[in-house]
Amino acid sequence: MKRELLLALAEAFERSRGGRTGLTARAFSIPVEALLRAAGCADGTRRETALQILKELDGELVTLRRAHRDPATITRIDLDPAREADLYDELGEPSPTKRREALAELFATAARRDVPKEDRQAWIKACQAFSSAAASGAPLAPFPRDLAQAKRLLEAAHKLLNWREESLARFASCVLFGNSKTLENLRGTLDRILAAVTQERVTDLREVGILDNPRVFAIRGPVSFHFPEGILDLRLLRAPMSFSLVDVQRAVRIELHVPRVCTVENTATFHELGKLQTLDTVFVCTEGYVGSAQIELVRRLPDDADIFHFGDSDPAGFDILRDLRSKSDRTIGSIHMQHRPATEPVPLTDTDLALLERLLAGADLVASERSVLQTMKNSGDKGRFEQEQLGSPRLARWPYYE
Repeated sequence: MKRELLLALAEAFERSRGGRTGLTARAFSIPVEALLRAAGCADGTRRETALQILKELDGELVTLRRAHRDPATITRIDLDPAREADLYDELGEPSPTKRREALAELFATAARRDVPKEDRQAWIKACQAFSSAAASGAPLAPFPRDLAQAKRLLEAAHKLLNWREESLARFASCVLFGNSKTLENLRGTLDRILAAVTQERVTDLREVGILDNPRVFAIRGPVSFHFPEGILDLRLLRAPMSFSLVDVQRAVRIELHVPRVCTVENTATFHELGKLQTLDTVFVCTEGYVGSAQIELVRRLPDDADIFHFGDSDPAGFDILRDLRSKSDRTIGSIHMQHRPATEPVPLTDTDLALLERLLAGADLVASERSVLQTMKNSGDKGRFEQEQLGSPRLARWPYYE
C-alpha cells in the first residue's frame, strides 16, 4: 500500500506547476482525502493502514499538516521540492526534473546532427527551442514529453530530412519504425515536426520523397515524348495516360504540338476537361500538391510554352500554385481561380487564416491572386472554392469556362 500512496502522490505532484516546471520553491500540497481516494484507500481498513503509513513517512519524505483544533486529524500532505528526488528514488523511477533534463539533452544533442544544408540553421534553431521548452516544462508540441516517444519521432524526422530516394510510405515505415503501418499513423505528427524543424520549407512527407503510391501523374493532349528508343505521341490516344518520373527523366525531348499546358488540381475536373477531346491544350493532373514527376515535366517543357494552373480558389489552392512555381522555377499563370461568394458563407478555419496570411505576406503570387485572397480575408468566406463547383466546361476551347 505504501507504493500505491507514493504513486498517487507522484502523479498529483506531476500535474502541479512545480512538478511540470520545477519553477517553485513552495511545497506541493494535497488534501489527505484526495490522496487517499487516488490511492484507493479512502475507506475501512485500507484507510487506517494508509494513514498509519503516512504518519511513518512524516518528516522522512513528506510533511503532515494537521487540524489546529484536533492535532490527531491529518488535513494535508506536503512534499518539499527538495524531496522530489527522494520520492522518485523510493519509487525506482526518474523524477520529473531528471526527465526534463533528459528531454532537453535529447534536443540539444540533436541540434549537432547533420541535416541538408538548406535546413541546417532552421534545424539548429528548432532543436535549441525544443531543448529550452523541455527544460522549463513549457509546451513541446508537436513532440510529446515522453522521452522514448520524442526520441523516436526526432530520429524519424532526422532520417526523413536526409531521405535521398523516392519510396513508398510502407517501405519507409519499415526502415524508420520496423513495421509498415506506423508511418501512416504518425503522418500528421511528422508533417508538423518537419514543418517546425525546417521553418515551413517542408510541410508534407511527399516533399521528402515519401509517397502514398508510385509517383505517376495523368496527362492527355497533343504532346510527344522523344525517347532513345522512339517517339510516344499522345495525339494517338483518346484517354489519359499515366506517366512516371523515371519516364519523364528518360525523355530526350518533350515536344508540344500546342502552345499551352494547364495543370489541374483535382482529378474530377481533369477528366471533365478531357471529355472535350480538345486539341489546343495539354492537361496534367496534379491531385493536390505537385509531386516530383509533375515538377520534372513542367521544368522540361519548352521555354516558349504557356503554362497555367487551374486549382481550387481557397488558401490551399493558391498555396499549391505557389509551390508549383517555386519548385519548377517556371512562369505559371492561374486560370479560373477567383473568389466566388457562397450563398451560405463558408468560414475560414484557423489553418486557412494562417496560410492566407503567409501567402499575403510572401512575394509568390501576382497582384490579381493576392486580391482574391484579400477579398476572401475581408469577407471571411472561402466561397465556392472547389473547382468542381464550376460544373461542366461550357466552352469547347480555351479557357473552357466563361
